[in-house]
Amino acid sequence: LTPSRKTLPAKLQKMRPTKRRRTNEAGDSDSEKEVEAQSCSEKLADLLQEHRSLREAGRHIPSFNVSIADSLAAFGAMPCLAPWRKDVDDGEDDEDEDEEGDEKEKKKDQAAQKSAANELTERVLCASGSGSNGTLYVAQRSVPLDLLTEFDLPGNQSFGAVWTLERPAEEPLLQEAEPLADKTADPMATLRAALAASQSASKVVSDHRFVVMGGESATMVLETTEEIEETTKHISFDSKSKTLTAGTVLGGRLAVQVTPRQVRFMRAFRSRGSDFPPALDLKAHFGLSSPASSASVLEPFVAISFEDGSLRLLAITDESDKPYIELSSKLAQDWASDVLTVSLFRTPSGGVYLVTLQAAAQGTMRLVDLKTMTEIFLAKHVLDFPPIIRNHLRCEGAHLDHLRSLTDLGAALPKATVERAKKEEEGWKDEEEKLDSKTGASTRSELSIETVALELFNVDGDDVGPTLALLRVGRPLILYRSFLAPAPTKGHEEDHVLPFYFSIVEHDFGNLIEHQPPGSYRAVAEMRNPNGTPAGAVVLPPHAGIPGLWLAAKRNQLYIHPLSGTKVVGFSQLRAACCGGTMGYFALCAQDGSTSIAAQVQTPSQVASLAPEGTSQGAVAFDLQWPIPVARHSLKRTPHLMASRPGDSLVAIAVSETVLESPPGPGDEDNDPLAEDWSIVRKPPVEYSPPPMPRAQPRFELWIDDAKNLSKLGRYRFTFDLNEHVLCMQWLTLPGFPSPSLVVGTGVNTGEDLTCRGRILIFSTHDHDPGILPAIYQRALKWPVTVVGQWGNYFIHSEGSKLYFERWENNAFAKLAFFDASMCVTAMSSIKSFLLLGDLRRGLDFVQWKEDKESNTRNLRRLSRSPPTGFLTVLACDFLVCGKSLGLVALDHNGTANLYQYTPHSDGREGDQLLRSCATFFMGYPCRAVARLNAGAGQQSLLMASGGGELLCLKPINDQVYRTVATLAGMLSTRLPYRAGLNPRGMRIPDGAPALVAPRKNIEDGSNLRTFTFLSAPLQAQLAEKMRLPEEAIMKVI
Repeated sequence: LTPSRKTLPAKLQKMRPTKRRRTNEAGDSDSEKEVEAQSCSEKLADLLQEHRSLREAGRHIPSFNVSIADSLAAFGAMPCLAPWRKDVDDGEDDEDEDEEGDEKEKKKDQAAQKSAANELTERVLCASGSGSNGTLYVAQRSVPLDLLTEFDLPGNQSFGAVWTLERPAEEPLLQEAEPLADKTADPMATLRAALAASQSASKVVSDHRFVVMGGESATMVLETTEEIEETTKHISFDSKSKTLTAGTVLGGRLAVQVTPRQVRFMRAFRSRGSDFPPALDLKAHFGLSSPASSASVLEPFVAISFEDGSLRLLAITDESDKPYIELSSKLAQDWASDVLTVSLFRTPSGGVYLVTLQAAAQGTMRLVDLKTMTEIFLAKHVLDFPPIIRNHLRCEGAHLDHLRSLTDLGAALPKATVERAKKEEEGWKDEEEKLDSKTGASTRSELSIETVALELFNVDGDDVGPTLALLRVGRPLILYRSFLAPAPTKGHEEDHVLPFYFSIVEHDFGNLIEHQPPGSYRAVAEMRNPNGTPAGAVVLPPHAGIPGLWLAAKRNQLYIHPLSGTKVVGFSQLRAACCGGTMGYFALCAQDGSTSIAAQVQTPSQVASLAPEGTSQGAVAFDLQWPIPVARHSLKRTPHLMASRPGDSLVAIAVSETVLESPPGPGDEDNDPLAEDWSIVRKPPVEYSPPPMPRAQPRFELWIDDAKNLSKLGRYRFTFDLNEHVLCMQWLTLPGFPSPSLVVGTGVNTGEDLTCRGRILIFSTHDHDPGILPAIYQRALKWPVTVVGQWGNYFIHSEGSKLYFERWENNAFAKLAFFDASMCVTAMSSIKSFLLLGDLRRGLDFVQWKEDKESNTRNLRRLSRSPPTGFLTVLACDFLVCGKSLGLVALDHNGTANLYQYTPHSDGREGDQLLRSCATFFMGYPCRAVARLNAGAGQQSLLMASGGGELLCLKPINDQVYRTVATLAGMLSTRLPYRAGLNPRGMRIPDGAPALVAPRKNIEDGSNLRTFTFLSAPLQAQLAEKMRLPEEAIMKVI
């Protein structure tokens, strides 16, 4: 906020008061006046100054200028929604006129299946904002990536992990470290020197030189130059073994490969040389018979866990005679035993933590600071997926966190639950002391089969703390976000512990992990900016069939987006010349219908059509720090309506800007085409004086352009009259007009005492140069036009409460049929020969269009209507398709979705002439924009844009699935504690007039149902036992 002054209009300024000239009184001499003026000079100066300030105050008003310093990632109210244009590759959808009907239907089915399979890659256009903040968005549910190149990998190896190795820095980074000349020095001193060097190396980002791909029993190394190709010469990595992990140390000069039997080294900056340490045989060096099961490389450490549960830790040095230091002896015995998986994590300050997951106590998570070799975090029951993970070293009562519900973490636990947990703890302690090695090995083996990975990583440089990924068979990808722990209690201020706790994050991607990875596997791929700061991360599933998750964050807010498709099994960031000078990614994707893997080089997708004209930037990139990936384009106007035609890449949008009201001109009535209609009220019955200041009101404009170049949106434009509002528009292919043409319906509302009028206008850019686009057809009406559409060759539009079917004949539209609605038609949708009409106050009308060519008769017949139990203002309506079932959806002004069904037989209360009420679901905000999308074979769902900036989806399911879902929703709402005692299911019940029958609940809240997926294991088991279904079966249904 900055202070400013605004000048008032001249007629509102306080006029300077006029003074009457003062006359001299008798007896006053000139000398006396001069003395008086001199004595009052100081007071007069103050009085003049005060007078000037008062005069300025009458001319100006104090105000403030508001400028946007920063904004939150939110859409705002979205009044319009439309599908994005089709890509060039989708040209096979164009049908040939000579094709048979069966062939056309077959192609339509194939297109529907393809659309359902690629539903994550569908893009939509939406707009929001007001005035100068009006913005057009191109949104996509998954992360938009463009394919740069693709090549097949050998089919006999199922490659499933990829690592990209950076080039070394130009200058040696170890020169800042402590000297290592003294070979007898304490290993910890050498370790501190290596840590100092790694801290400097972590701040340097260089291009990648090698790409390492691991398979079931093979490893392939690619070299990146201007091209990317396989290299085997002078490569010391083991190409015939599975790679557990790979990375670089010593500032990128030394590459490390860890296999189940060996640790191999290779000089990354001089690959043709042989001056690298020899391979380290794990069995001979450590004296272990079991192979390695997991490993992690993070400069300067290499951590390895084995199948027998042991753990070994190495530190890599730059000494030729002692290339590594074994630090396993520095770890406590209970830290390095019974280990399921191990990883390493680097803090923003440069420290390195050892992260282990042990089988004890149903999954014990430990964090060890490798600089001081101290334990800083301990948590048990991690494999029970508690909603919050707290440090058992500091927090009392943390051992009961796995029994809490994420719906209310502060709810008191039942006494019986606490006592049962105590008995379990005591039983585990007794088992650890008394169980023989055979039983203990079987217990650990069962957990090791189910446990996939546990990793700690950074997502964004502004985050409070790290993010935790936990993967286990039978569960989806589980993520935890850190938050600051409470201040330590008195007496524990000096304790060196992790200052964070972790809370689980719910997301929409609940696909279950089915089995362990068949070969090499990398759970988390971190991204980095050119300056070395975190730039997101990708969490990958251990097998195909589950979408990987791209994580981005801003202001400590996590945003989760799926990768395109469910075939990505390996992913890594790639900075190399082969990416075309931009940031790229290397991905491994499973092939459809085969076991082979394809390698892809991808780059971030951009929308070239949104690039501002005259700027150096060639395209607008998608912003991943939003609820869904979006590319933005500023409209500088308020958007109201949008219509697109994806097949022809055409977009039309109605916008408005605020202008001051102007009095009507003297010739306006002479130019009125309806001047002779006496029923139109043009003058108000009451005289009124104009306001002292002109009122602000919107002036509508129509912008039309090609979707391939939205940056020039508005080259074709049309400006409407001052009081004329655009109420509807649609792209149609009408006979007698260029194909396609845009039909616009408007309304003119100048007050409740005057007649509300409207117009129908048809526009086409065919054979027109950019500029002001005139209407090729227009017709003035004495009713507002609220809906327009097309059925076959007939033009459909509304005039107030009437709906007309018209046909173009003899250069004019001839009316063929009409339908009388209740009050005013506000929305319309069609499927085959059925129409769904929404009314201003009377709900829905389900209408059928019939045409008999033999008798040359046409009619519109109402089949049914919504029950007249109360007023229902419909803002939007559409059909919901599930096989042979047809649902009728009405979205009202209260933010409620009303679901109806037509049945030809009546039960005395519903059916026949009254639609059967199936469900009412309160969404929270009203929705004005809705789009019907293919959701699979024989299914169509609804995508809705709300006034609260939300995108919602209403998807049909079969009866069997719904029964399970409804039972689960009831269990969740009655058996789980919720914050403040609120009922999430009851919140979705709207307030309104009583229905003719008991309200039905055929719509369930998906965001509430997904809570079961992220509940802790004990709570899941309790609910599943009550439902008499296994937990895995319930989660698959969700």
